[in-house]
Amino acid sequence: MNTPDTEMHPLKALEVAERQYAAGNYVESSRILWKATEATYVMMAKAHGLHTRDLNQIAAALDRKYGGNDRRSKRYYSGYLTTCGLMQDHAEMEALEGYELDWPSRRLMNFIKESYLKFGNDATGR
Repeated sequence: MNTPDTEMHPLKALEVAERQYAAGNYVESSRILWKATEATYVMMAKAHGLHTRDLNQIAAALDRKYGGNDRRSKRYYSGYLTTCGLMQDHAEMEALEGYELDWPSRRLMNFIKESYLKFGNDATGR
């Protein structure tokens, strides 16, 4: 299977995204990361009792709850949502060059893993 099912757990999808990225299939890797990140935000909303599927509202609520006093940590979740938008742009329009994808791809992969370890009911993805 090259692409994850829409119901595939985001941690399992990361394995597919990493293989796609390593093979140079940056558009497909970006699409998978975009969808896995969206699913991660929905999971975090459920874990926090937020009754919305609006990703911006979820990120803002998490930033209010967990944001620190410095500028960077105040927009931690919103920042990752913006990075998710880069993956969506690349998946839909090939907006970035291959070398521009390394940092955001790696950061989103780590963010998803950390989010499931912290908030996920099933951090193993099984």
